[in-house]
Amino acid sequence: MKTIKTIKTMKTIKPVKRFISTLICMIWISSIITPVWAADSPNYTVEIPCRFDGNAGQFHGGLAVVQNGGKYGVINTMGNVVIDFVYDNLFYNFPDAAKPVPGNYLIAVQNQKWGVIDNSGKPLIPCIYDSISITGTGFAIVGKGRTVRPGPGSIDGVWGIFDLNTGQQVLPVMYANIMPIKDSLTFSVFLGSKAGLVNSSGDFVVALQYDNISSSDDGKLFTVLQANEVGVRLLIKMVKWYCRSIGMVM
Repeated sequence: MKTIKTIKTMKTIKPVKRFISTLICMIWISSIITPVWAADSPNYTVEIPCRFDGNAGQFHGGLAVVQNGGKYGVINTMGNVVIDFVYDNLFYNFPDAAKPVPGNYLIAVQNQKWGVIDNSGKPLIPCIYDSISITGTGFAIVGKGRTVRPGPGSIDGVWGIFDLNTGQQVLPVMYANIMPIKDSLTFSVFLGSKAGLVNSSGDFVVALQYDNISSSDDGKLFTVLQANEVGVRLLIKMVKWYCRSIGMVM
């Protein structure tokens, strides 16, 4: 009886081993073959053939970042290549996480250096920086220094500002930290142990004289710290606009 049980057990094990071997073989084959097929179904229609071999992002404004041949580029909804596959990485920088709608700019990475291009592929900022963050009003805060963590604003170094609308640098890359105020047209800047405010033209509307500056949610009220005493300064919108227009230091 023991012999019969052994034979039955072996007969049961063989199909299981065969199934496991087949499954492992299928997994191995699927790992080395990139799927390039797609077919219509009652639930959807394939508009763009699967001819790209890497990652693909969502469409925003009719454009999507895709990877092909190890490089990143951009295609439109027709599947046409708008920006060639020449970048090590491409991504939109969403200035407002609650409203992830990108503007006309992408952060481009080449040889581990960051730059900015527009939706047509035109370079606006060369890929020579170590980190870049784009505001919702067309300004880019660029930085050079040692990377401390992945992502924008993630270096220990110095910072400056570019106006993407004109392609001009409005503040040199020399400040310890730069943070946009709510309207993204005014920036708090830090140099050494002092903080001040600059406008969108790079002019100081509050000189580098305080130990720290922070703003309220609406960007109208600024809390300034000096000599360990906290004071409050109310900047009315009209005054802020006037100061920006004439570059007056308050």
